[in-house]
Amino acid sequence: MLWIFLVALFGSLFIGIPVAIAMLLSAVIMLHIMGMFDPQNIIENLMMGANNFPLMAIPFFMLTGELMKSGGISLRIVDFAMSMVGHIKGGLGYVVIISGLIFAGLSEIGKHTSELQSLTNLVCRLLLEKKKKTQTKKKKKKQKKKQKKK
Repeated sequence: MLWIFLVALFGSLFIGIPVAIAMLLSAVIMLHIMGMFDPQNIIENLMMGANNFPLMAIPFFMLTGELMKSGGISLRIVDFAMSMVGHIKGGLGYVVIISGLIFAGLSEIGKHTSELQSLTNLVCRLLLEKKKKTQTKKKKKKQKKKQKKK
């Protein structure tokens, strides 16, 4: 009986059905072959599985992070931390820590990762911008050295 489940599961996955639907489909096939198929029981278990508070909270935390990002709160927090310690050598690491502390105070970031995601996106963007600035500065210095040699 196990081979029927596995063949149905991997066959569904092979033809491109998403994992959750492939698992549901293979379970339904297995129940039908065993003679225990009851549509009411399957629907009831699906609804009770989705009626889980922590599971329902995840999209709302992601929405909160996106609202903070689109509203500009995240950028303001990072800018504030940048104004405090951004001028120090290696200050971007300190900016990450300070803005993480501020986020933790605002939204208990230890429990929710959506705000951390928006913070990470902002800091990665800042790191890339800073890298570009330093690369252009190095190129300009090299060009000045070449001009002085001539």
